[in-house]
Amino acid sequence: MAIIYDPNKMIESLLPDSRIKKLVDSDLNFKRKALVFLKQFKYIKTSDISQLVLMVIRDYKSNAAISASSTESVIGEYARNPKRLAQVVQNAVVWRTTQQIQKKYKGQKYRWLPSSATEPDPLHQLRYGKIYIVGRGEMPQDRYGCKCGMELLVDETELNL
Repeated sequence: MAIIYDPNKMIESLLPDSRIKKLVDSDLNFKRKALVFLKQFKYIKTSDISQLVLMVIRDYKSNAAISASSTESVIGEYARNPKRLAQVVQNAVVWRTTQQIQKKYKGQKYRWLPSSATEPDPLHQLRYGKIYIVGRGEMPQDRYGCKCGMELLVDETELNL
């Protein structure tokens, strides 16, 4: 038995761009009512997703202040390119899930699975199919935005974080 963790499939089924875009209004304010769909997650709490979305929005707004541009320009950027915000939220959720996997399955073996990226990291490609220990060295999704998967070699078939 094993658990296949493919971040790309998780994003496609549970966090598509269209759903994430509904989490904020045109002023980049978080809409908690839009979190209803997150109840489908079996291994991430809705409150964790809420915190991640709020963190992303805060980062957007603070980056605007740091770069001496106005919050309105960040909101305008989101309005012009809502896919960017969706990608940042998706990456944050994948990263958080990986952190929880590392905590729960520390010391267990896993197989490094190929990336779904159009241009995979060449160093990660060298790891495809090889077996490693959770918590030792770099793992898939340790780097923000990594799209590699992993097969946890445990006696379970579903993530239960």
